[in-house]
Amino acid sequence: MMAPSAHLDRSTVSFGWDRNHDPAAVVASGTELFVEAPDCSNGQISATSTLETFTAMDLTQLDPISGPVFVEGAHPGDVLKVEILRVAPLHFGWSAVYPGTGLLQEEFPDAWFRLWDLTQGDSTELVPGIRVPIEPMLGIIGCTPAADGPHPSVPPHRAGGNMDMKHAREGTVMFLPVEVEGALFGLGDSHAAQGDGEVGGAGIETPADITVRLSVVRDRVLRFPEYEINRPLERASAARAGYYATTGVGPDLYQAAQAAVRAMVHRVVALYRIEEIEAYMLCSVAADLKISEIVNEGTYVISAFLPRDLFLDPPRE
Repeated sequence: MMAPSAHLDRSTVSFGWDRNHDPAAVVASGTELFVEAPDCSNGQISATSTLETFTAMDLTQLDPISGPVFVEGAHPGDVLKVEILRVAPLHFGWSAVYPGTGLLQEEFPDAWFRLWDLTQGDSTELVPGIRVPIEPMLGIIGCTPAADGPHPSVPPHRAGGNMDMKHAREGTVMFLPVEVEGALFGLGDSHAAQGDGEVGGAGIETPADITVRLSVVRDRVLRFPEYEINRPLERASAARAGYYATTGVGPDLYQAAQAAVRAMVHRVVALYRIEEIEAYMLCSVAADLKISEIVNEGTYVISAFLPRDLFLDPPRE
């Protein structure tokens, strides 16, 4: 017996989370939901866009959420199980530096924009000799919060939202707390690639075709989202090639993360002679931040890891 199915097209979006939003669809538990999701600009950026297009965007259209979807039988206190079955980017992506955002916004205060060609196979070129593997994921995936809204799309919340976790991708199973009747599920902000941290403020933003299966779980209690990853955490080529790693050390986790990213930007520039802004965006789409130490008397260590399989040519140092 085939599972029930539903479809949302690229125009079926809402802005922010609000328990008073009308559902875009009503589905039974177990439904496979096919979503034609716009990119985070809601279609304002195309494969021919420029920096001028980027800086002229209507900011009220950013970070649309496909949905909300009312799941029958989902009540506050339940859990929504979301199986990510497919995330397929379209033929182009884009990355940008938004003034006033990103970990190194003081070093990179100006707007910057670039397009990515996603038709080159399983990776895409930053500059000659540096290629980023295409590993599609979802930045936004969540249920609607119980508190009166509207709540903006960008910050994450207890029921999910814009968590920007690189492993929210095909094969992963998300478990989301349900806080309102019907869960009012939504997703969006699809990326062709993104590092854990999204340190420059953008991944490789792209529209995508997405399929998820939504099921209500009643024998589990969650305060925050949880997930199961049913594949290796690293791709085989990265495991073989190894990593560049830098650290930041100090009493503030955010400042330690800044220091680790700053050091990685400088390291990549020194090794591969690319522009600092290119190295910064490479970190945003491909480097992972990790807490390496958090227990030693208020002094913390954050590490940034950048896979060496991105680099086709030997370093020039």
